[in-house]
Parts: sequence; structure tokens; C-alpha cells
Amino acid sequence: MGCIQPEPVTGKQIRSTQSGALDSTVFHWWMKRDSQRSKLYAAERQMRNAGVDLKPLATNEQVASTCAAIEAALPVSFKGSNYFAPDVQISALPQGIGGDYCPTEGIRLSTEHANAYVLVHEYCHHIAATSLGLSHAPHGPEFAGLLLGLTSAILGTEAARYLKGAYQDHRVKATPVRQLARACARS
Repeated sequence: MGCIQPEPVTGKQIRSTQSGALDSTVFHWWMKRDSQRSKLYAAERQMRNAGVDLKPLATNEQVASTCAAIEAALPVSFKGSNYFAPDVQISALPQGIGGDYCPTEGIRLSTEHANAYVLVHEYCHHIAATSLGLSHAPHGPEFAGLLLGLTSAILGTEAARYLKGAYQDHRVKATPVRQLARACARS
């Protein structure tokens, strides 16, 4: 897990293997304490246990198609000069990890747990890091709002309804996507 950063980090300051335009990117991640991570993970667990279809991704074509759907669902205001689509790969990850996001490497999905929901979760980390233009906690209200909005767009309204109910049950705070989009448009 990353440490809290006192200042934004530019792409030029980190070594990258991503194909996106990382040099000009300013990352605003890990600048606040991740105080609702356990709540958000509990809400996700509740949604999984409810039997929501998380849409398994078994092929590279399915991953590419889901990435294209995420890009299409993302409001234009999130795609400023700082934004680029992340690289995505399926690889063996340590047991229990469904996926991870690293600004230098992109998104990695576990071979055992590759599904559309995990991809959306990791994609939201990338969107928050490159588009929000403000400091945020990795699983804070801004991230939770993005996750809820893209869950609805990619997995459907039923999945989003379960996730929203789980947010309420576990007291996860979420900033509405409309509010985030307005903030991105102003920055």
C-alpha cells in the first residue's frame, strides 16, 4: 500500500511501463488517509455474497470490450489533458487479490478473479488519480461515487442498487458522479 503523499506526483517523477502519456500526468492519489477502505471492501463483499453477477472476463476480447464500455460511459469532463486510458493485463496475483492499480504499470487483474466489477474498481483508481485534480483518499467518497456510477453503467442497475444498499449498510460515503464531473469540468 502506498504512503500518504504531501504533494501531487507528476508522471516525470516515476518510472513507467505504461503506454499512456504519463509524463504530463499529475497524480493526486494517496494524499489523504484511506479511512473508509474497510467499509468499502465490506460493502463489496456484501454485494458479492448477494449473488450479483460480476460478469467474469475469461478472454482478452472480453477485457477489451469492457474497457471500451468503461471509456464510453465515462463523462467527457473526466477526459481532460491529464487523462489517458490505462494499460490492462491479466496476470497471476497473490491469493485473495482480485486486481490492482499502479500508475506506472496500469491495471492488473487476477487470473483467478478477473471480472467486470474488479476491472471497474481498478479503473476507478486510475480515473480518480488522473482526472479529479484534487487530493483524495484511495477509497474515499470521490472514488466510491465513481465506482457506483460505473458499476451502474457496466454491470447494470441491479448491481448498482445492491452496491448502493451495501454502501448505506456500511456507511460508505460517496460523492455523486454529476458533482465530480462538474468539478472536473472546472479544473
